[in-house]
Amino acid sequence: MPTLDRLILDFDETITTSDTTPVIASTAKRPTTCPAWSSFLDAYLENYKNHTPPEPTHDPPTTEDLLAYLDSYKSVERASISRVIEAGALRGTTRASLFAAGASVPTQKGWAAFANCWLENRSNDVALYLSSVNWSMDIIRGTLNAANICIPDSNILANDLEYDSHGISTGGLSVRFMTGSDKLRGLQERLETLDGCIYIGDSVSDIPCMHAASVGILIRPSDSVSMLCEKYGIPTRPLPSQLDECQAGVIYIANNGWAQIHALACPNDKTL
Repeated sequence: MPTLDRLILDFDETITTSDTTPVIASTAKRPTTCPAWSSFLDAYLENYKNHTPPEPTHDPPTTEDLLAYLDSYKSVERASISRVIEAGALRGTTRASLFAAGASVPTQKGWAAFANCWLENRSNDVALYLSSVNWSMDIIRGTLNAANICIPDSNILANDLEYDSHGISTGGLSVRFMTGSDKLRGLQERLETLDGCIYIGDSVSDIPCMHAASVGILIRPSDSVSMLCEKYGIPTRPLPSQLDECQAGVIYIANNGWAQIHALACPNDKTL
């Protein structure tokens, strides 16, 4: 196994306790003519339910088949994004308000202690990255700042609102990351390879990155992740007690969450 010197984290429900899209919605200063946020969610869920992804073209199924499966959901994501933009649902929202909202978002117990331990004696510029389909860089920045973590913006691979020169949203969205396939491609562009990386996520959108990293960790058991991994031939196992027991291409499940990961990756931390 190569030296593990880079940590990549998903954001929503890996660092946070729940999806932060409702936080963005509640922070947004929607025009009075804009539909309720629940209408956007209902339309998204209806499109998602009615979407039929492609079946694998290989026997047995391959990673290529998995990426095609995930990519097929881009039509659902694009339609949702278009509805939000066309309604002006995010227009008038400020960077500062989203940063403040991010600072107060409830987070998973133990994540900040682990991240700070990981960064001790490492350079923040190259040791920690965030990869997310979240719509707001400022929500993420605010959450990191609340944990006393500061990394370059180039280490945060996420979508963002579009702003004017005063930091006020124009209502547009700059979207690069809609699916797990996008997250993998973005990290490969940024880092060239996920060798030497630990990737930690919680959902289906994290499967490609967990599978490609030297060590891929699922923060908690997930039926949807297990089902797709079984279908596409990706092995899953309980997280071992030592990093050198991990193998690339396997997704390890941390049944005890961040505390288990902390003990694994920072075994000499005397605060444990």
